Amino acid sequence: MKTIDEIEKISLDELLKVAGDERVAVPADLKASVRRSVLSEGAGRKWVLGGIAAAAALLVGVGFAVRNSGPKDTFDDPYLAYAELEKAFGMISDKANLTLDIINNAK
Repeated sequence: MKTIDEIEKISLDELLKVAGDERVAVPADLKASVRRSVLSEGAGRKWVLGGIAAAAALLVGVGFAVRNSGPKDTFDDPYLAYAELEKAFGMISDKANLTLDIINNAK
């Protein structure tokens, strides 16, 4: 695995190979190097903590979704709810009639 200093010292030819999508030599110990860096003491702890944090965030999100799902009653009095429904349907009917009047007058 290349260090920052090694990356900064990459030659122009190697950069052109990468830019030209030509084959670049892969170090033979790349797989082992990645495994060592992932399984190192600090990295392993970070992975575990990251997994715990992700699981907690997922559980909180699912909890909010379940808690907020489903219809909720907004009226305690059914007669008041019916009156509001009649009012809403009346407004819809008035707008539909106005639209039909405009269409009929346009002919």
